[in-house]
Amino acid sequence: MKYLFVATSLLFLSVTHAKVTCEGEDKSSWIRERRTSQEDDVLFKYGESLFGKLARCDGKITQEFDGQQFGTITFYFGSAGKLSIETQPPESSREILESLAGFSNEAAAIEKLKSHTAKVGLKIDWSKKPEIKKSAGIETHRFWDPDAGLNGQGILTYKNKKLIGIGYSMTL
Repeated sequence: MKYLFVATSLLFLSVTHAKVTCEGEDKSSWIRERRTSQEDDVLFKYGESLFGKLARCDGKITQEFDGQQFGTITFYFGSAGKLSIETQPPESSREILESLAGFSNEAAAIEKLKSHTAKVGLKIDWSKKPEIKKSAGIETHRFWDPDAGLNGQGILTYKNKKLIGIGYSMTL
Protein backbone atom coordinates (compact mmCIF):
# COMPACT_ATOMS: atom_id res chain seq x y z
CA MET A 1 0.00 0.00 0.00
CA LYS A 2 2.88 2.35 0.83
CA TYR A 3 4.38 1.85 -2.65
CA LEU A 4 1.05 2.46 -4.34
CA PHE A 5 0.75 5.80 -2.53
CA VAL A 6 4.27 6.85 -3.60
CA ALA A 7 3.64 5.83 -7.22
CA THR A 8 0.29 7.63 -7.26
CA SER A 9 1.87 10.75 -5.73
CA LEU A 10 4.67 10.76 -8.30
CA LEU A 11 2.16 10.35 -11.13
CA PHE A 12 0.10 13.25 -9.75
CA LEU A 13 3.21 15.46 -9.51
CA SER A 14 4.29 14.69 -13.08
CA VAL A 15 0.81 15.40 -14.45
CA THR A 16 0.32 18.64 -12.52
CA HIS A 17 3.74 20.01 -13.56
CA ALA A 18 3.54 18.92 -17.20
CA LYS A 19 1.75 22.08 -18.39
CA VAL A 20 3.98 25.14 -18.63
CA THR A 21 2.32 28.52 -18.24
CA CYS A 22 3.80 31.66 -19.71
CA GLU A 23 5.31 34.47 -17.71
CA GLY A 24 2.74 37.28 -17.95
CA GLU A 25 -0.16 34.91 -18.59
CA ASP A 26 -1.83 35.90 -15.33
CA LYS A 27 -2.00 39.52 -16.55
CA SER A 28 -3.24 38.97 -20.09
CA SER A 29 -5.81 36.70 -21.71
CA TRP A 30 -4.01 37.32 -25.04
CA ILE A 31 -0.88 35.58 -23.73
CA ARG A 32 -2.90 32.69 -22.28
CA GLU A 33 -4.95 32.23 -25.46
CA ARG A 34 -1.89 32.50 -27.70
CA ARG A 35 -0.01 29.89 -25.64
CA THR A 36 -2.95 27.50 -25.79
CA SER A 37 -3.50 27.88 -29.54
CA GLN A 38 0.22 27.75 -30.33
CA GLU A 39 0.57 24.31 -28.73
CA ASP A 40 -1.25 22.88 -31.78
CA ASP A 41 0.94 24.79 -34.25
CA VAL A 42 3.18 22.87 -36.66
CA LEU A 43 6.37 24.77 -35.76
CA PHE A 44 5.64 24.39 -32.03
CA LYS A 45 5.28 20.61 -32.40
CA TYR A 46 8.35 20.48 -34.64
CA GLY A 47 10.34 22.41 -32.02
CA GLU A 48 9.29 19.94 -29.33
CA SER A 49 10.19 16.98 -31.53
CA LEU A 50 13.67 18.38 -32.22
CA PHE A 51 14.64 20.08 -28.98
CA GLY A 52 12.52 18.50 -26.24
CA LYS A 53 9.46 19.43 -24.25
CA LEU A 54 8.52 23.01 -23.50
CA ALA A 55 10.63 24.21 -20.57
CA ARG A 56 9.64 27.87 -20.30
CA CYS A 57 7.42 30.46 -21.91
CA ASP A 58 7.55 34.26 -21.77
CA GLY A 59 4.82 36.56 -23.02
CA LYS A 60 4.54 40.33 -23.19
CA ILE A 61 1.90 42.71 -24.47
CA THR A 62 3.70 45.37 -26.50
CA GLN A 63 0.74 47.51 -27.58
CA GLU A 64 -3.00 47.82 -27.99
CA PHE A 65 -4.71 48.92 -31.18
CA ASP A 66 -8.41 49.15 -31.94
CA GLY A 67 -9.25 47.33 -28.72
CA GLN A 68 -6.96 44.37 -29.50
CA GLN A 69 -3.74 43.36 -27.80
CA PHE A 70 -0.51 42.65 -29.67
CA GLY A 71 2.74 41.31 -28.33
CA THR A 72 5.43 38.69 -28.25
CA ILE A 73 5.50 35.18 -26.90
CA THR A 74 8.59 32.97 -26.77
CA PHE A 75 8.59 29.23 -26.11
CA TYR A 76 11.85 27.62 -24.92
CA PHE A 77 12.28 23.91 -25.65
CA GLY A 78 14.77 21.95 -23.57
CA SER A 79 17.95 23.97 -23.63
CA ALA A 80 18.52 24.10 -27.38
CA GLY A 81 15.60 25.74 -29.20
CA LYS A 82 13.02 28.47 -29.06
CA LEU A 83 9.95 29.54 -30.99
CA SER A 84 9.24 33.28 -31.09
CA ILE A 85 5.94 34.77 -32.18
CA GLU A 86 5.36 38.48 -32.62
CA THR A 87 2.16 40.26 -33.60
CA GLN A 88 1.80 43.92 -34.56
CA PRO A 89 -1.15 46.06 -35.55
CA PRO A 90 -3.13 46.07 -37.59
CA GLU A 91 -2.60 42.45 -38.79
CA SER A 92 1.07 41.48 -38.91
CA SER A 93 2.66 38.37 -37.48
CA ARG A 94 6.03 36.64 -37.46
CA GLU A 95 6.91 33.14 -36.28
CA ILE A 96 10.54 31.95 -36.04
CA LEU A 97 11.89 28.60 -34.75
CA GLU A 98 15.57 28.90 -33.78
CA SER A 99 18.44 26.83 -32.45
CA LEU A 100 21.89 28.35 -32.08
CA ALA A 101 23.27 24.80 -32.35
CA GLY A 102 21.56 24.55 -35.73
CA PHE A 103 19.18 22.06 -37.28
CA SER A 104 20.72 18.61 -37.63
CA ASN A 105 18.68 17.91 -40.77
CA GLU A 106 18.53 21.20 -42.66
CA ALA A 107 16.61 19.78 -45.62
CA ALA A 108 13.86 18.43 -43.33
CA ALA A 109 13.62 21.76 -41.48
CA ILE A 110 13.25 23.69 -44.74
CA GLU A 111 10.62 21.23 -46.00
CA LYS A 112 8.70 21.61 -42.72
CA LEU A 113 8.71 25.40 -43.21
CA LYS A 114 7.61 25.13 -46.84
CA SER A 115 4.73 22.86 -45.90
CA HIS A 116 3.67 25.07 -42.99
CA THR A 117 3.73 28.31 -44.97
CA ALA A 118 1.54 26.72 -47.63
CA LYS A 119 -0.95 25.62 -44.94
CA VAL A 120 -1.23 29.16 -43.54
CA GLY A 121 -2.07 30.45 -47.01
CA LEU A 122 1.26 31.77 -48.27
CA LYS A 123 2.35 30.98 -51.82
CA ILE A 124 6.04 31.65 -51.40
CA ASP A 125 8.15 31.24 -54.51
CA TRP A 126 11.01 29.17 -53.09
CA SER A 127 12.57 28.78 -56.56
CA LYS A 128 13.51 32.46 -56.85
CA LYS A 129 16.79 33.76 -55.54
CA PRO A 130 16.28 35.02 -51.96
CA GLU A 131 16.90 38.50 -50.67
CA ILE A 132 19.99 38.10 -48.46
CA LYS A 133 20.97 40.37 -45.59
CA LYS A 134 24.08 39.99 -43.45
CA SER A 135 24.56 41.41 -39.98
CA ALA A 136 26.90 40.46 -37.13
CA GLY A 137 27.76 37.06 -38.61
CA ILE A 138 24.11 36.19 -39.27
CA GLU A 139 22.81 35.74 -42.82
CA THR A 140 19.06 35.99 -43.40
CA HIS A 141 17.48 34.66 -46.60
CA ARG A 142 13.99 35.94 -47.41
CA PHE A 143 11.77 34.31 -50.00
CA TRP A 144 8.65 36.26 -50.98
CA ASP A 145 5.04 35.49 -51.72
CA PRO A 146 4.27 37.15 -55.08
CA ASP A 147 1.04 38.67 -53.68
CA ALA A 148 2.25 42.15 -52.75
CA GLY A 149 -0.89 42.76 -50.69
CA LEU A 150 -0.02 39.86 -48.38
CA ASN A 151 3.60 40.87 -47.83
CA GLY A 152 4.38 37.24 -46.93
CA GLN A 153 7.84 35.83 -46.65
CA GLY A 154 9.64 32.64 -45.73
CA ILE A 155 12.76 33.19 -43.65
CA LEU A 156 15.90 31.05 -43.35
CA THR A 157 18.63 32.19 -40.97
CA TYR A 158 22.24 30.99 -41.14
CA LYS A 159 25.31 31.40 -38.97
CA ASN A 160 28.63 30.12 -40.31
CA LYS A 161 26.70 28.50 -43.18
CA LYS A 162 24.62 26.45 -40.71
CA LEU A 163 20.84 26.80 -40.64
CA ILE A 164 19.88 28.16 -37.22
CA GLY A 165 16.37 29.52 -37.87
CA ILE A 166 13.25 28.89 -39.95
CA GLY A 167 10.15 31.03 -40.00
CA TYR A 168 7.71 33.25 -41.81
CA SER A 169 5.96 36.57 -41.55
CA MET A 170 2.92 38.11 -43.18
CA THR A 171 0.84 41.23 -43.12
CA LEU A 172 -2.80 41.17 -44.12
